[in-house]
Amino acid sequence: MCEALDQPQQVLMSGVTYEAMAAISSSATDKVSQQMNDLPKVVFSNTLDEPLAWKNTRLLRGDLADAIGRLKQQSGTALRAIGSITLVTGLMNLGLVDQLRLMVFPLTLGADGHDPAYVGLPRVGLELIESKILESRPVMLNGPPPQHANKPWPSTRPPRATCSLMPPTACVVSG
Repeated sequence: MCEALDQPQQVLMSGVTYEAMAAISSSATDKVSQQMNDLPKVVFSNTLDEPLAWKNTRLLRGDLADAIGRLKQQSGTALRAIGSITLVTGLMNLGLVDQLRLMVFPLTLGADGHDPAYVGLPRVGLELIESKILESRPVMLNGPPPQHANKPWPSTRPPRATCSLMPPTACVVSG
């Protein structure tokens, strides 16, 4: 995971994911948390207010497609959504995802795992182009976004997004 965080990027997340991650990473001293603290972060929320407490974090409201367009114009770095199932689903429904990254963690959520992660998305097969075990625990699976009848995502478009879905979900939108 550390090598993924070494790449230039802006991290996108919802307000719910922000609150959970900020509570853990903002005061932690491990390498991954320090990398997350140093990365620029954008929170999409209509319920949170500025200032946000987590270092290098700003708040965006309003239309997701317009906000992503502005972010891409302002920065040439990748935009990567972490967690935020609703945000990732919105990016996918808008056709802004060029690569899907599924992170499988060796852990069961017990009573906490009550929300289905992919409700509202069509049932489609995924093409695997790469797999990698990260730091002997999570498994990263990479592939293009799924094609489905209602919203084809042609591979001829320039790269716009890499989406990492992990329970709870993550997505990368490249510039």
